[in-house]
Amino acid sequence: MTVTVPYHCRYLEPIGVLPGVGPKIASLFERKGIRTVADLLYTLPARYDDRRLVSPIAALEPGRPATVRGTLIQVRSTGGRGRLRRTVAELADDSGTIAVVWFGFAGQRFAKGDRVQLSGPVDSYQDKLQLQNPDGDIYADDLPPPATIVPLYSELEGIGQRTWRKLQRVAGERFAGDWIGGVPAPLRERSGLLTVGAALGFLHQPPADLPGDVEKLLTPDSPPLRSLIWEEWFVFQLAMQLRRRLFARATGIAFHCESSRLDALLASLPFSLTADQANTWREILADLQSDRPMHRLLHGEVGSGKTILAVLAAFVAAQSGYQTAILAPTEILAEQHWERFSRILEPLGVSCVLLIGTEAPPKKRRLKDLVRLGSAQVVIGTHALLSGDVEFPRLGLAVIDEQHKFGVEQRAKLVSKGVRPDVLVLSATPIPRSLALTMCGDLDISVLREKPGGEGKVTTHLMTRADRVSMYREVADRLRQGRRGYIVAPRLAAATEGQSDAVQLHAELKNGPLAEFRLEVLHGKVMPEARRRIIAALAAGELDAIVATTVVEVGLDIPNAGLLVVENAERFGLSQLHQMRGRIGRDGAEALCLLSYDEASGEKSLERLRLLASCHDGFAIAEADLKLRGPGEMMGARQSGLPPLRFGKWIQRELSLLEDIHRAAAEVLAADPALADPAHHWAKMVALQRWGAWLGEGGYG
Repeated sequence: MTVTVPYHCRYLEPIGVLPGVGPKIASLFERKGIRTVADLLYTLPARYDDRRLVSPIAALEPGRPATVRGTLIQVRSTGGRGRLRRTVAELADDSGTIAVVWFGFAGQRFAKGDRVQLSGPVDSYQDKLQLQNPDGDIYADDLPPPATIVPLYSELEGIGQRTWRKLQRVAGERFAGDWIGGVPAPLRERSGLLTVGAALGFLHQPPADLPGDVEKLLTPDSPPLRSLIWEEWFVFQLAMQLRRRLFARATGIAFHCESSRLDALLASLPFSLTADQANTWREILADLQSDRPMHRLLHGEVGSGKTILAVLAAFVAAQSGYQTAILAPTEILAEQHWERFSRILEPLGVSCVLLIGTEAPPKKRRLKDLVRLGSAQVVIGTHALLSGDVEFPRLGLAVIDEQHKFGVEQRAKLVSKGVRPDVLVLSATPIPRSLALTMCGDLDISVLREKPGGEGKVTTHLMTRADRVSMYREVADRLRQGRRGYIVAPRLAAATEGQSDAVQLHAELKNGPLAEFRLEVLHGKVMPEARRRIIAALAAGELDAIVATTVVEVGLDIPNAGLLVVENAERFGLSQLHQMRGRIGRDGAEALCLLSYDEASGEKSLERLRLLASCHDGFAIAEADLKLRGPGEMMGARQSGLPPLRFGKWIQRELSLLEDIHRAAAEVLAADPALADPAHHWAKMVALQRWGAWLGEGGYG
């Protein structure tokens, strides 16, 4: 059963229902993603023009917008037609005069002698002040325009500010008045919130008697914007927790594996599980043995051993007669998984295959036949797994690695290849607690903090671009000592001066400071056979280092790699750098990480890199990254493929607010699990309207 939306809101009507919006205007708005009345109303002003304060011309300063009143003592048109036309005027008041210029049609309605109020930016041209393209009104001597706060919207070609304001006013009057939103009235009143309609009306038409700085209206502290943020997050949290309840009610697969077989597998491993791994494995095994579908997120420290738990889960599924699909974001990671799964499971009679897009068509056809016949018990691959001709007769477990790199539709497509399979989601780096709570509330969460076998000491040094000669001298010394390494460039194709790409950097190093060493270049476009040869050569000591893009970020597991160089490190996130750093020192020996950065990148970038150099705790780094970047930026990964959270960009340091909203949603559902109370009617309706398709993802509705 899928979730359907049982009603239609008027504000979801296409924007063409508004007077004056024909196909041409509608197409202009569509370029900005504005298709419905709601889209229009949710497009907030970029800033405000406070026209309550009228300045004398003599007090105007260049570079500052102003509102002035006076008489046009001269008006003339020059130039060509249409947009090439220019209207030049001179405005006078009791204190002086100023030139005014309009481009295009804007100035054609003004004439000499008009009494006007004009608002716009003041510039200097040929040592004289002028108003450029001001907005304005003509008024009678005894009836000047009312003092107002005028919203100004982002530029959109073909849509003037007057059109913006007119349409926002009409949309608000016709559609927003009864727009309550999803926060129940008792909770809304207790939290001091406005309805969605009232909040939008306030922001699009602020009252003239508004005290204080009007620009504060567009900060999270303003009551109307706070109300919109609150409502959006509350509805999202409701949907998240409703989704979790849907999972809990569904009937899935109860796997069974003889304990002796599982014990034999564990005994065959060349290591013992850490206490963290053992505890998490008990959680996963309980999920597998339950007849409720597993939906679990496993995240933790880099190198904490998440993959082996997926191997164990796949073994249990195979012993129960079911297939496992493992979806990886890159071919390199998929290949590394295939090698590890095959090494452990093939000796126990579990067939593992690798299905990636760059394999030759005949081989792909043979592999797909193995999957379709059920002969392939563990199928590891990239987006190629999602192809319609990849058919699983008994898919019981879906493992999604680096899930934030896949959209909702892609994840749902994999899950839909089975009948309510168990789902295990892996994240290579720790997720901050507050984000895990608010953005992953539909999943059970397991955390790994402990690293198997301890960890080698990794020393991190920051190097400026000016230090590159000495940096590569140090790299050469390390390579002569037999340490193998990764040298990472930020992207494949260099577009700006001073930023290395892997191919060019490889050529530079091979013909320069590292000429004596065996180097290869590795990036996502290297063909599979060549890629496997390069990785195997590095592991066997036949190469000294690889020059790569961020393909080393995940998947590469070469224990004796002890050197990492990252060029333009300021361009990477903290967690991404920590993840790359986790590729070295895995043999317990000392390792060296060198982060080269551009001094012109600024103090904030340097602050982040200093933090990384001084800290090796992935959880602390994730929390620090959250504080530096804010949840508004970091939440994007979890949103992949979901309808946008429109007000995420306003949430920067509002972690406590997110947690408050999460608790409020939990309390509402605890008291009324079905949202059957009339007070919760709109909460349920809005949650279904915004998130209904997501709630039904994978057939769990």
